[in-house]
Amino acid sequence: MNETYFDTQGTSPADVGFEQFAEPQTRHEFSAQYQDRRRALIQEVARQPGTRNARTASKAATRITWRAAAAVAAVCVALPAAAWAITSHADFFAGALGDGWRESQSAEQSYQYHDGEKPPTPVVYPASEVVQLDAEAAEALLGDAVCDEPVAVSAPDGHELTITSAVRSENALVYRFTLHRDGGVTCLQWDEHTNNVAAKGAHMAPGSQFSWSAAGDEFVYIDPTTSTADTLVGYAYSVFGEPVPQGQPATLTVYTWDVPFEDSEEEQFHTQSYEIPCTKAVESATFASAEGSTVALSPLGLVLDGRALFAEPSEPEDYDMAQDPINVRTITVKMVDGGTYTVFDRAGNLDNTLSACGFDASLSVAFNRLVDPAHIASIEVGVTDVQDMDDLHDLAEAEWPVRTVAYNRS
Repeated sequence: MNETYFDTQGTSPADVGFEQFAEPQTRHEFSAQYQDRRRALIQEVARQPGTRNARTASKAATRITWRAAAAVAAVCVALPAAAWAITSHADFFAGALGDGWRESQSAEQSYQYHDGEKPPTPVVYPASEVVQLDAEAAEALLGDAVCDEPVAVSAPDGHELTITSAVRSENALVYRFTLHRDGGVTCLQWDEHTNNVAAKGAHMAPGSQFSWSAAGDEFVYIDPTTSTADTLVGYAYSVFGEPVPQGQPATLTVYTWDVPFEDSEEEQFHTQSYEIPCTKAVESATFASAEGSTVALSPLGLVLDGRALFAEPSEPEDYDMAQDPINVRTITVKMVDGGTYTVFDRAGNLDNTLSACGFDASLSVAFNRLVDPAHIASIEVGVTDVQDMDDLHDLAEAEWPVRTVAYNRS
């Protein structure tokens, strides 16, 4: 296991007072090669037909529905699809679900930093296994559902967000975006650590006046190989608390603040909702256990219904195991050809998801690779058997008792 820390001095919080270690504000430096690639991309976009008057296009052509009105809220503009049809679906799929820019990572020991006097907390960033994407298989599974119609939003503080490609199931949404601001992007904070799923992705930077999220709980990752200081290229993975059915667009919510976020005592902000015109959902397959619990699995992720997995609390105020995702310890997908995909293993410090969130008694995750439901034989889920968390306090997580539940195609 590699030992790494968020400081730049080559020391750990044990070497000096923890108060010297604030959360890093590192600005990413991009090579001349990246800058050249960005200039080439801008030139290529400029050569596309219809790009010249993109920012003066009629609002009627945007296909974006305004759900709320605010005088200082973001302004949506239409961009011609041709301007963004530079890269193929294969590039989108490789960046979103393959090894287009990601690399496998070993587990790393690091620290989580806090405001105030609380010392840094040791944390382990889990290992992740990145696999090469089969472009033909991805196109066959997802191609018809990909939406390449861009959604562009301009914020009052100069940030411009553009969703360039998106694909979804009923339970998850994956999209690629660019985030631009002349003079440098300031609303998003990221580094190599936030690109690990344990850090939950990039997050709103101090002083921000602009933020967004799509549909559900969302993790955002930045591609350092194609990003520049002024223009970030990223991928977002949103899992839904409620299914978004076929024919219904996903929702993008944009937040703008009158003053920098931390300067507003009343947190005065404005929200607007837009439609991401991604109405076709890729299909899911259902797997069921003997207890009656189900897993809905699509090429993008899965939803585990945990209610039937755990004993119901005897009293309303008692601890409800189904409500706590930490009680799901492992998820393993078994292929028809004998191969396996470990979605995550908490005790083993392995996480091959790109987003995960518990909603009520369900657990939703987005995969870090393409999964064909037709090639899945079964799913195994490891859960804790202890109904009182107090009984686990004296045990390391690796020692928690676990039983395995099998799910077969229903």
